[in-house]
Amino acid sequence: MAKAMKEQAQATTLMAQQLSAGDRDPNTPRLEEGQTRTSFADFKNIGPPEFRGALDPDKAEEWLKEMEKVFTIFPCTEVQQVNYATFMLKADAEFWWDGARRLLEDAGTDISWVTFKEAFYKKYFPLSVRESKEMEFLQLRQDRMNIAEYTEKFERLCKFSAMYKANPDEKWKCMKYQGGLRAEVLTAIASLEIREFSSLVSKCQVIEECTKKLASERSEVFKKRQLNQESSQQPLQKKTFLRKPTGRQPQQGTDCQEPPTNASLKTTELKECALCGKQHSGRCLAGQNVCFRFFSRGISPGNAQQFSHPLPNHHSVRGESLPSAVREPTSQKIESRVNA
Repeated sequence: MAKAMKEQAQATTLMAQQLSAGDRDPNTPRLEEGQTRTSFADFKNIGPPEFRGALDPDKAEEWLKEMEKVFTIFPCTEVQQVNYATFMLKADAEFWWDGARRLLEDAGTDISWVTFKEAFYKKYFPLSVRESKEMEFLQLRQDRMNIAEYTEKFERLCKFSAMYKANPDEKWKCMKYQGGLRAEVLTAIASLEIREFSSLVSKCQVIEECTKKLASERSEVFKKRQLNQESSQQPLQKKTFLRKPTGRQPQQGTDCQEPPTNASLKTTELKECALCGKQHSGRCLAGQNVCFRFFSRGISPGNAQQFSHPLPNHHSVRGESLPSAVREPTSQKIESRVNA
């Protein structure tokens, strides 16, 4: 690896020497009349871009176009174009060209600028990619792109069209461009029959702006109409009217009467007894020799011991029969026991 890098560095140095010598070589092909030869120093002062062998075909295409732009501004012979351009190849691209140049020289091929471009495209822009780009161009539609984005993509892909390269007709280009426009733009532009591409793009941009403005105004009208419909469909709110006080007390049994609270009920039930002085409800049995526990059953205190077991309350299971001793005696027996 180190040996290969050393050889590559030597080859680069030799190329630079050849480039400088080529500027003074009398055998170098002459330029056309009125042109001046660009020296390698002038070429370097321009600051041309480097290429390191990117796998992206668009970047490879962009680098090659940049080099051709430089040669347009500063005229060079074809030999100079190849030497200057290949000097800007770095890293993987430099290793590739070193091998490709040897193959071309062994085959006796004259290495011109066209030869270099063909080899460069074959490596970094293969036929399969170019065919894919051509298919993308044929199927190109504006869809959600604006006119500027659609035009930029159209121009970038147009150069891959075999039909356009064979016959670069302005009329065909305009017709293909119109065919990919959205319906609202195409409807407005088709009747004008514009066959100059720059004029066609300019008119499409004007129509696009007018279409956006019209759509915005329609949207505002729709929103206002929708708000009016929603406000008209809202139910009328019920108003609450407060009655003026009349000074009358609400009648008993009406809905306006406030229900008694637990505190008021408790105060009413536990009022103080006038006979015993205690608070209880119901009948006062003080001094009547009656058992309070068994009073509700009619049992006198003398007979209360035989009923020491708890009496069933209202929570007893329905259907169970009580013992005969617990059953309520008749009113005559109650009176006799109390008198006894």
